[in-house]
Amino acid sequence: MSRFLGSLLQKAQKLKSKVEEVRAGLKEKRVEAESGDGAVRVVASCDKQLVSLAIDGSKFHESFNAEELQSVVCKTVNDALAKAETIQKETANRELESIGLNLPGLF
Repeated sequence: MSRFLGSLLQKAQKLKSKVEEVRAGLKEKRVEAESGDGAVRVVASCDKQLVSLAIDGSKFHESFNAEELQSVVCKTVNDALAKAETIQKETANRELESIGLNLPGLF
């Protein structure tokens, strides 16, 4: 029984260390998304934080209104965050597998 607990504690330590390593890496990794016409460009970190938002006013026509801008910005931000989430899941699953933990569906 104590071997089992020792092994379990060892895996828990490896997991904790790997999670901290993955989080740090995701915080530094960046993804980008751009609206179809290039008017809005978003950069997000893979820990799903918005890093930057750029709006190119020259891409908008005179009749473009605030609601349209809000819609384009929201869609572009959501696209970037979806990319970040995909990378986050892939990275987490790969790193868990590297230490012998295969937990499908966890991320």
